Amino acid sequence: MGQVVARESKTRGERMDRPLTRLPDVESLEGPLDLLPGEKEAAGVHKGKISDWQAFVLLSLTTISTPVFTQPSKAYWILGYGGWQLILVGGAVAAIGIIASGALAKRFPRDTYVRYSRASLGRLFGAITAFALALWYFAAGAHDSFLMGRAVKLALLYETPIEAIFIGGALGVIYLAWGGLERLARFAEVSLIVIIPLLIFMMLTPMQHAEPGNLLPVFLFPARQYTTLKFWLAAYMYRGFAILYMIQPYMANPHRAGTIAFWSTVVAAAFFALTFAYPVMVFGMEVSRVVVWPFWTVVRITRFSGFPVEKLLYFATVAWHLMTTVSSTVFLYLTGTTLAELVGLRQYRPLLFLLTPAWAVVSLMPRSYMQFHMMDDAYVALGWVATIILPMVVLLVSRVRQVKGGE
Repeated sequence: MGQVVARESKTRGERMDRPLTRLPDVESLEGPLDLLPGEKEAAGVHKGKISDWQAFVLLSLTTISTPVFTQPSKAYWILGYGGWQLILVGGAVAAIGIIASGALAKRFPRDTYVRYSRASLGRLFGAITAFALALWYFAAGAHDSFLMGRAVKLALLYETPIEAIFIGGALGVIYLAWGGLERLARFAEVSLIVIIPLLIFMMLTPMQHAEPGNLLPVFLFPARQYTTLKFWLAAYMYRGFAILYMIQPYMANPHRAGTIAFWSTVVAAAFFALTFAYPVMVFGMEVSRVVVWPFWTVVRITRFSGFPVEKLLYFATVAWHLMTTVSSTVFLYLTGTTLAELVGLRQYRPLLFLLTPAWAVVSLMPRSYMQFHMMDDAYVALGWVATIILPMVVLLVSRVRQVKGGE
């Protein structure tokens, strides 16, 4: 009997020594938060934990996958002379999102965005805020898959109908998303075997036609561009921080979410600068402005001694395909988990069979790059609202209510 009492006393002491989570702070904002039926189970749709390294890989690939290879042409098209300023301003824009996601991760390390947005803004406005994030996740996945499908068709499967490519891609995305966050993280790590050589190639490849003097006009930037809407839409390019809102409770160290997001953004900015500089050094600014995918055009015209450029282009496209598969799957997976938690489903997997066809249809809707740019502008505008403005509102309201509650 004495041993049982001692054991209970020891267990009670261990519980007292454990650090308290911030969950009581969330509930103290409005008293106990009433959950929809099944919402407690929905909050646990992620299984297991991911390490800091896995979180860094996911954020880096999600940020690098598409903007690095497509944003340069958009920068030339919109701004003319002004790429380096766009890189810096884009970093400042991402810093706002990193601050919001990092602060919310420290404040609510055990909760997803759905839970603490409802606790902070109320059930209705919190649900609207979380739904906006889910809608952006869906749009981001469709945005990436549009570019991925057409890149695969042009470089690898030219004779294959684009619809067949999307069907194959959708099956692969469902398989990865079905396994949950841990399978996604493992796939991202394995894909580095192909991706890292591509990144090394981007840094070390010599170009016979490069003229560094072509970069001089890039530093001449008309100040009036800062007043245009197109500039601020283009400046939203580093979006990896946005996945933290839903995966932070399932990270091994959620308090380090902001640091991980910062370094993943630095990596993405470095490679964006690299892919921006390559075409300008080869073609000059005026030619680069009219090239749809300038970096891939550089790869096509560059010759390497003893290495066929066609094989290099094939390898580079496969690596890009892997990166974009990671990002598209992450966004589709987060769409499903966010909606599942919103409506109180115990599992997100049934939603994948509804979301994937809709995702493929939206990806196939643009029939020209002009239509794609219009869709891209809408996706970016939604990103500003759903991943930066509304999370800052949630953070501000939660802090104000905590201060009032403390008084």
